Amino acid sequence: MKLHRVSIALLIVAAMSVVAYVATHRDWAARYWQAATHQSHGPAKQRSPDPGRIPLELGERDTFYLVPHIARVKGTDPGSLAQLKETLDFIEPGGASGRVQLGFTAIVSLYDIFEKSSGQWTTNTTDLEGKLEFAAREHRPVVVYIKGNHFAHSSELVLELSADRDNLTTFRDGSVPSETYFTSKLNPGSLTTDPAVPLVMRRQQALAAIGAVLARFEAEHPGLLLGVLLNGETHHLFRNFYSGTGTVRDAQFTDYSPRSIAGFGAYLRARQSGLPARSILNIDYNHFDAGSIKIEGWVARQDDHPLRSVDDRYDSHRVNIYINGVKAGSTFTNLNRLDVYEAIPEITNPNSGFSFFWDYRGVAAGSYGIQAVLEVAGREYEIGQARITVQHDAATPVDGVKPAFGDFASLGKAGYTGYLDAPKNKETALYSEVARQWLDYRAQQIVDQVNFMGDTLTRSGVSKASIYTYQLTPWLVGRWNADLFGVGRDFFNKVKYHAGVTTYGGNTLNPAVLDYLPRQEAYAVTEWHPQLDRSPLAPLASLKYHYDNGAKFVSPYYFELRSGWEKYEKIGAGDPDAHSRMLLTPTNERMGSNYVYQAVKRFAAY
Repeated sequence: MKLHRVSIALLIVAAMSVVAYVATHRDWAARYWQAATHQSHGPAKQRSPDPGRIPLELGERDTFYLVPHIARVKGTDPGSLAQLKETLDFIEPGGASGRVQLGFTAIVSLYDIFEKSSGQWTTNTTDLEGKLEFAAREHRPVVVYIKGNHFAHSSELVLELSADRDNLTTFRDGSVPSETYFTSKLNPGSLTTDPAVPLVMRRQQALAAIGAVLARFEAEHPGLLLGVLLNGETHHLFRNFYSGTGTVRDAQFTDYSPRSIAGFGAYLRARQSGLPARSILNIDYNHFDAGSIKIEGWVARQDDHPLRSVDDRYDSHRVNIYINGVKAGSTFTNLNRLDVYEAIPEITNPNSGFSFFWDYRGVAAGSYGIQAVLEVAGREYEIGQARITVQHDAATPVDGVKPAFGDFASLGKAGYTGYLDAPKNKETALYSEVARQWLDYRAQQIVDQVNFMGDTLTRSGVSKASIYTYQLTPWLVGRWNADLFGVGRDFFNKVKYHAGVTTYGGNTLNPAVLDYLPRQEAYAVTEWHPQLDRSPLAPLASLKYHYDNGAKFVSPYYFELRSGWEKYEKIGAGDPDAHSRMLLTPTNERMGSNYVYQAVKRFAAY
């Protein structure tokens, strides 16, 4: 998703639990409450130095590429390409040269390359060819993003394919997702890879045509094609797509179509499971957990400080988890919590979140006390606590275990503030093995879809070394329910192709992101925008971090053609949810977009 925002509904739930928290953290808690009810104080005024004067030295490495998304480029329009040249030359005068080279991300929509003639669908790749010819003529490096996911929605072919339910995902009640994300109507296309399905046949046809163009370009212009990006944030859809990212109760997600259920049956049989696939239709996501409880919250220093140099990193704090007074394990603050960052101006660390998954499948039924505890210099301070009931199934007696809590000092005594967001107090955890398998199967569907796209391209002659995923990491965004997306934490190690990851907010400078990538291979950042308005150091430090860690390229999101900067900067100026908040120009201060622009231009000068 383009904007990583927290569910308003979940924030309101969190706000309702803030009363106890206020007693020891009254001022900060009040501001967290205000954010939950849309009364945020807004960002603090910038007190950081002029970004042009921030010291920045880059060590030697292979060439590093910046390939921003640039909207409204038409490969069939010479005037549009001339404006693209003007835009790139303005950001990096003199063409792509030096240790850091500026190129661009060329977008080709999988379904938009089709045109109908005499009742037949044929492919037309002239728009892509025009963009590639521009890259060759101007000797600008290029990344090709093949958009084929739920955002590939607008073409006549998509409308025709959507008339056949066999091409679509469905909710458990059989209805088809039909929602709008900003101004885009989502395409609920099936994730199946069965070539008998018309949608899959068209995907293969489009990928083969695109692949042939790319293979020819690679052969004729070695080194200019930096990467081919697969699909764009492949994941399952869910109800209330825009603001329901953290929904747990009343959650509705895909894919329960007959074809998907049949695939689930094959998945179970391959694992020699006797579970009936169709039983998943009788399980309400509200009333089961898949064997683990997510313990989640945030913690930050009350004297939080901004980044001090481009080599600085955000603080990471150890959080210990206690179950009935016994330590169950530890985790660290490394989740992106833009909601907290936006709610409390004094907090400059966007990665204040933590999460820990407690596997309760082997514990006795009963009531348990959960505590999240900050550890500082060997001493422990309680962040929050909750009582939960483990029942396994609705018929299990729950009077065998009583809740217990350890005695810890208050968080304020350590100079910190924080909050335990989940689990909700008095939550009940049931368990269903078929539910656990269902979530694993949905994650496999995502892997299979991405591999299917890459395999189709390589059969057309595209080199495997050029192919990258284009994937978000929902488990690293605080207050998101990753089960909705179906993207497993082992996704990047299961796919056959290089890791390409989308990062926003604190995740642009979060070492935890790289922990999930195969470190011995090349990686790329396929969408990137820090969304942080309190320090020009954040985007500079983030780019340097990826430069130092060997990223092949970073794709800033997003530019317009320069002739329209002033015009498009004003679009949605009064709408806090408009994409134009992230438009990269020298004067767009929303979400720190001007700092991102300055960082891109500064890096491109090397």
